Amino acid sequence: MQGEQVMTLTVFRLSDCRPVVVLLGFLSMLAAILSSYPILMIFIVLIVSISMYFALKLELFKVTNVNLISIIFPAGKVRLDCDSEGIIEGVLSGEQWCTRHAAVLRIVSKQGGVRNLLVLSGQQETADDFRRLHTWLRLGADKRERQRQLLAG
Repeated sequence: MQGEQVMTLTVFRLSDCRPVVVLLGFLSMLAAILSSYPILMIFIVLIVSISMYFALKLELFKVTNVNLISIIFPAGKVRLDCDSEGIIEGVLSGEQWCTRHAAVLRIVSKQGGVRNLLVLSGQQETADDFRRLHTWLRLGADKRERQRQLLAG
């Protein structure tokens, strides 16, 4: 990892997307009203909105809604500081991907669980940590560290 420094990243929560969902619902309803079959389209928008509401309430999505801080150490080890579950330790699985504004990290915990975490660049306290993560994932350093761990263990 560049500079062998620890990266502290804030993970995306489900409640972070509420304003976007409300705006999308408003625009969908406006499009339904302006369509050539407004009653049918309003009915469809309402059915989809109600089903999404219940899907969120039943927690069918795998996005957590707790404050979660991901701390990534130079060797690819990860510590998750979670409000509800305490501290979870694990390693990066080597199946991450990253774009300029977002990264998805796949973490295998020591208890055997797998977590997929979304990290957005705009949510970080410092842009430097996300930039280092982006560079680290683009260079494939996470895969090299995982291979090194497998060969050593």
